[in-house]
Amino acid sequence: MDDTQTAIESLRTDLRKQKRMTIAAALVAALALLFGGIGRNQVSADEDKPPQLDDKTQYELLQAKRFELVDKNGGVIAALKSHEESGRPILALYGAKGHPRAFLALNQDGHPLLSFQDDEPRQRLRLYLNYDDFAGQLDMFDQKGIAALELQAGVNPYMVMRNGEKEPRVILASNEPGPILGLKGKNENEVRIGIDDDESPMMQIWDKEAKLLFKQPK
Repeated sequence: MDDTQTAIESLRTDLRKQKRMTIAAALVAALALLFGGIGRNQVSADEDKPPQLDDKTQYELLQAKRFELVDKNGGVIAALKSHEESGRPILALYGAKGHPRAFLALNQDGHPLLSFQDDEPRQRLRLYLNYDDFAGQLDMFDQKGIAALELQAGVNPYMVMRNGEKEPRVILASNEPGPILGLKGKNENEVRIGIDDDESPMMQIWDKEAKLLFKQPK
């Protein structure tokens, strides 16, 4: 299970627990954070009896393990919490069905990750920084959870497209010494067009047995 799915499952578990508990303390803390400025007082959302607030109450510090925003019926529509195991922060926005539809988190490498889900929920779009070179990457998923489109920046940016299967069908990459375009069919026939090692234009064609049928220059 990847970081995204782990975060979603953690949020679902917490949501079920919170429906059986009072959230008055968290709401008081959230209101203080929204409307407060800098003053002399401190408040913790874990206090048994949260203080009464007015429009002039100010706090220097607010602490809680979880903040929740609810609608007029008491349903959670947003939550800010820390991951139970890693302690990484997670901000989630919930849809009408009670599932997280979008969230902002830090992945296992400590890099930011923004994810959008449909109402099933299934992850459909993910934006994040890669662990090695901090290059930005955008992944778009189909209904099967397969990354139909990948876009990555960095020193050697690339684009990968899939057609409902894990095997890439289109690869466009900007490498040294030049860009290359790869096309692959379901029957495993493959075409490559680009710039070769001596910076000359090239084209190569393989059949499904990985036999080279055409190469230019030869």
